[in-house]
Amino acid sequence: MEIKITVERRRSSVTQGMVDVLINGEKVMDFGDTIELINPGDKYYGEMIGHWASTVPDTQFILGLLFHPFDELYKYSERAKTALLKAKEIEEDGAEIYRTELQEIAHKNGWPMRIKARGYVAFLVGVQPLNDGKSEPIYRFPGGDSLVDECEMIPTEEDDE
Repeated sequence: MEIKITVERRRSSVTQGMVDVLINGEKVMDFGDTIELINPGDKYYGEMIGHWASTVPDTQFILGLLFHPFDELYKYSERAKTALLKAKEIEEDGAEIYRTELQEIAHKNGWPMRIKARGYVAFLVGVQPLNDGKSEPIYRFPGGDSLVDECEMIPTEEDDE
């Protein structure tokens, strides 16, 4: 079994950011990110917008989840333990574990991760929300990303297994 801890950064403005820490695609904790003005040659993490970027590496947020200085008071590590115990239960039940939020959305909507369409193999890379509350898959083709209709969603042979 593979346990995947990921860090996803969100920027609400040039100087404000948040970080979500996920275990197997499930959000466990969020932290405020430190966004500072970056001088040429300075180290930064994530996206730089107008010379502003994070000065905190991803590993610091993962460590904050597992070994927070106020853990005895706030019990932050309990969230990580809960997520890991859930992954253990899923593994013991023999169910498939979805490693990313995109894989989970694809499964719920019946979208293959890889398709053969328009003469190419394309990979699911995103979701486009629609005005009616539904969403459509975005697949990456050699020429660029494109929305794909259900009639084009023919899984590749690897997805059939």
